[in-house]
Amino acid sequence: MSELLKEERIAEAAYRAVDRAPETGPAGVVLRRLEREHTEAARLIELGSNELSTETEAGEAWQAWAQAVRAGAHHLGTAVTLDALRRGEEQVRRDLERALADENVPFELRDVISSRLLPRTLGRIAALEQLRHRI
Repeated sequence: MSELLKEERIAEAAYRAVDRAPETGPAGVVLRRLEREHTEAARLIELGSNELSTETEAGEAWQAWAQAVRAGAHHLGTAVTLDALRRGEEQVRRDLERALADENVPFELRDVISSRLLPRTLGRIAALEQLRHRI
């Protein structure tokens, strides 16, 4: 489950970096909401798996990803950045679906995945697609 937790922390950092980029404009409100959803998802994974994240885990790899996404927002524009975030959400969706099928994942966590995390991920994908079509 540490991989799911790691993905949520990466996504959280990426959304935070993109949201801080001035190029996001009005999309920033939606991006802040999506960032908060990843923060909540990480908390739920921690609770459901009895794993705790540390700043060391969150460190360099996540900061590098966030910087890359922010650079993309600055140099390539919002459309490319939104596409990258959507692809990241698609990866999270696939990993959540794999965790649901894994009998080694604790029942409590599978329940949280099916009732909260997966539906929210699908909602984030839809929100990013809507933002993408607006620009």
